[in-house]
Amino acid sequence: MAGTDRIVYSVSTRAGGDWQVHGEVADMHSALSAAEKLFASRQFAEVKVDKRFFDGAHGREVTATILQRALEAKSTRSFAVLFWLGLAALGGVISFAVTYVLTSGSLS
Repeated sequence: MAGTDRIVYSVSTRAGGDWQVHGEVADMHSALSAAEKLFASRQFAEVKVDKRFFDGAHGREVTATILQRALEAKSTRSFAVLFWLGLAALGGVISFAVTYVLTSGSLS
C-alpha cells in the first residue's frame, strides 16, 4: 500500500461486555485464523479482526473491520420454533375437534 506505514491486525472478542483485544499481528492470515479458532471455541459471543495502519499521506490512523462474526441468539430462535410448532399443534387439535363435532352430529 503506497502511503501507509506498518499494518497491524487486531483480534478482539466480546462475551457480552466490551471488546477485549486478544493480540495484534502483522500477518492478516494469522489474525483471521486466530479469530476463526476463537469463534469456533464458542466461548465468545462475537469475534472481530480490525486492520489498523497510519496513512502517512493524510496524516491519520485508519481502522477498518475486516471480519466480524457473532453467535446466533439461540434462545430467541428456539422460542420462535416452539411457538410456531405449538400453534400448529393447537390448530390441528381444534380442526379435529370441529370435524368430530360436525360429523358426529350429522351421523346420529
